[in-house]
Amino acid sequence: MKASLLLSTCAGIHLLIGITYVALYAMARRAREFASFAAVSFAFALTCAGAALVPLADDLAASTRGLELRYLGIALVILAVQDFLRTVGPSEGLRLARLRLHLLVPIWAALGLIALGAGLFFDPSSSLPGAREPAPSPLLLVWVGIVIALSFAVIPRLPAQILERASSQLVRWGTLVCSLVLAADLGGTLFARPSTFLLEPLSVVISLLLSYALSRRFIELFGELDASRVRLELSSKEIRETQAALVRKEQLAAIGELSAVIAHEVRNPLAVLKNAAAGLRRDDLPADDRQILLEIVEEETDRLNRLVTDLLAYARPVAPQTTPLPLAPLIEHSVQLVGLGHAKAQQVQIHLHLEACPAEVHGDRDLIERALINILENALEATPAGGEIHLGTSPSEIDGSAAVSIALSDSGAGMDTEIRERATLPFFTTRPSGTGLGLAIVERVIRAHGGRMHLGSRREGGTTVTLQLPLEEPELGEHS
Repeated sequence: MKASLLLSTCAGIHLLIGITYVALYAMARRAREFASFAAVSFAFALTCAGAALVPLADDLAASTRGLELRYLGIALVILAVQDFLRTVGPSEGLRLARLRLHLLVPIWAALGLIALGAGLFFDPSSSLPGAREPAPSPLLLVWVGIVIALSFAVIPRLPAQILERASSQLVRWGTLVCSLVLAADLGGTLFARPSTFLLEPLSVVISLLLSYALSRRFIELFGELDASRVRLELSSKEIRETQAALVRKEQLAAIGELSAVIAHEVRNPLAVLKNAAAGLRRDDLPADDRQILLEIVEEETDRLNRLVTDLLAYARPVAPQTTPLPLAPLIEHSVQLVGLGHAKAQQVQIHLHLEACPAEVHGDRDLIERALINILENALEATPAGGEIHLGTSPSEIDGSAAVSIALSDSGAGMDTEIRERATLPFFTTRPSGTGLGLAIVERVIRAHGGRMHLGSRREGGTTVTLQLPLEEPELGEHS
């Protein structure tokens, strides 16, 4: 009765260890080692439960069932340990001389399961003298002998793959002792004494040692991962700080560059105005010269006004207030406004090709009109007297969505690759009277509408500016 209680306690301990590692498996992101070791513990629990039934057996048949359950557990332990070994180390660790133990071990365990199922390990018709236990068959003796041999070949390799510390030696020697105890149990059976079941209590010790080794391994691994996480966080923080410092430097550099450009753009007309004012102070200044100086003052004042207007337009956040817009009338109105306000408009022919123009687009009327006027004025400046400008529309797509392309082509000298790449940069201009903000403003307006702007040169000369606008209302945000 005491033996049965001890063996039942061993079964309960193994069951508890198995449940614990199932829980760890669920919590530790499906760590395969935990699930495999839980299988080892459940197999040991089955071994102990079978052994616990033998002392309580009232007849030979009940004792046979208990022993068969015990050896069933031992065969499953072999399979579970084999799987556990594969999860914690390379399969090459199972090789011994020319034998592929990683194939031989599960095959031998499977043969034992087949023999148990066929009832070939025990003879229920004959019992051991002085005990209610069946006599083992020669097949069982051979099977257990091979199991012991395989244990000496395989088990010593297992802890070395789990740990690289001194505790691995403790586990290694413990598992070897486990094999020796199994041999002692079998020897006791051969000498016609009731089974002592020394393997089961010792298996608890071995299981606890393996559990400790596995837990320590993962604790160290988690500690290393935590240390790596801390290092990564520190590195990420340093990178963010460095990036922020670079952004601040770039912003300061951009502000400095912008300030220098603005100062240059403002200083030139101011110098002209100062010289004109000095000339106007002369009492003996002829009337014709006075008129010329006044025109210069007016021209430079207009230039400063354009610069301030363009600066405000460029600096102001672009937040389109979209409404359905008839596109063809908007283009025609923009052409009329440029024709009325540009001195060169009468010397250049503007041809409209709006046959493929959609009925309407969604956009901000004032912003799109400003963009169209800017590219029209640029085209007029670039086109020589007697030249032509062609402005047309065609169906297009933006990321698979329906759009319209508004293409404006002039017959000027065109732009080389370097100028095209810099054309949309603020304050870049090739015209003496330009502010260099026109195309930069156009690009911001079109992007704010979810569209795109392209610059290209034609083979026959001149430049083509293409504005793409989506036909459906895009999700718009404020663009600074």
